[in-house]
Amino acid sequence: MVYGPPVTDEYEFLTRYRACVKAMAECDEIVGFCYTQLYDIEGELNGYMTYDRRWKVNPDEIARIHSKIGFDDVT
Repeated sequence: MVYGPPVTDEYEFLTRYRACVKAMAECDEIVGFCYTQLYDIEGELNGYMTYDRRWKVNPDEIARIHSKIGFDDVT
């Protein structure tokens, strides 16, 4: 299951991810978030990694998105 049309490449994934994280960062009531779908499973394909645990996106790009909007403090 994918909510909305599935992404076709890393660029599209990162574009959507960046927009989602940016929207959360702009909401004063949100002080952080937890991405629970780290990897794809049989019926859901919205993880950072494939079902066999291969990165679909560069993890450094995810970290860069987080740091640009202030979600880089993991303590």
